[in-house]
Amino acid sequence: MHTALSPHFPLQVEEAAGRTRRRLLHYVNRYRYLDVDLGRVHASNRVVINWFHGQPDDPDPNIRRQFARLPEALPHLEGIVASCSIGRDRLQQGGVPSEKIVTIPLGIDLETFQLAGAEQRAAARATLGLPPAALVVGSFQKDGQGWDEGDQPKLIKGPDVLLAVLEALHQRMPSLHVLLTGKARGFVKQGLRARGIPYTHRVLEDYRQIVACYHALDLYVIPARDEGGPASLLESWATGVPVVSTQVGMPADLIRHGENGWLAPVGEGDALVEAGLAVLQNATLRTTVTRQAYMDAQSYSWPQIAARYAAEIYQPYLASVR
Repeated sequence: MHTALSPHFPLQVEEAAGRTRRRLLHYVNRYRYLDVDLGRVHASNRVVINWFHGQPDDPDPNIRRQFARLPEALPHLEGIVASCSIGRDRLQQGGVPSEKIVTIPLGIDLETFQLAGAEQRAAARATLGLPPAALVVGSFQKDGQGWDEGDQPKLIKGPDVLLAVLEALHQRMPSLHVLLTGKARGFVKQGLRARGIPYTHRVLEDYRQIVACYHALDLYVIPARDEGGPASLLESWATGVPVVSTQVGMPADLIRHGENGWLAPVGEGDALVEAGLAVLQNATLRTTVTRQAYMDAQSYSWPQIAARYAAEIYQPYLASVR
């Protein structure tokens, strides 16, 4: 018996699905397995898939379809990796036995995402063309439909909540400036212009350029209604940026309210505003919380997360086939 730890790209599963035998196939992309390869992978193989977000009655028909196909997939699944406890609970609601679910969060590249000193932060702002004295609030999450302008909102990501929060913060703190990255931010940009809130938007050629964007921030906001991650939680922590978030995904698991970040109920923008003001108006509190968050981020380096995959999925599988 051999193992091949295979996301959807290295093994070229589109050709190999029907002829690969007696292996453990790991699909990081659940859509690839459930929409394409389910029924094509030989029965001698075992499959692991990653599951990041969604619920059985999700407004997204693609996610509802994924849940509908799980019963057919279950006999072939060695396990499903949920990135958060909310995702685990929803999989159980969708009929997945608890013994087939392993909860492992996303990781962080701590060699790339690092703290910056005052000079480095000032240089990041200068490079991005941000006002030196502004209070800079970041949102780097794609929150528009499609991959073009994104003028239609992807409401599950909370762009409407984000706009309400930024408007309230700007009214209290006129020096506020918003930093956006990525594609499909049209809905938020239109809303910022309509509210007279200054912003800067960057579409990055290399994802590693986002580190300088974090270094320019005073606060990061996660306004989502549903999430599997997001990666921005750990990226903010590792770069010394305080986070206020709705109680979704990994924030619900990892944030200890008032200790390493702030949590608000989903959809309650006022609670996010209150937390944001506490961060921006109290430098001592901001320093204490970001220091704790930075220390907590050290527990989620990719080598540590990879070791959990080995210990909780691959090694038990190897022991069973031996």
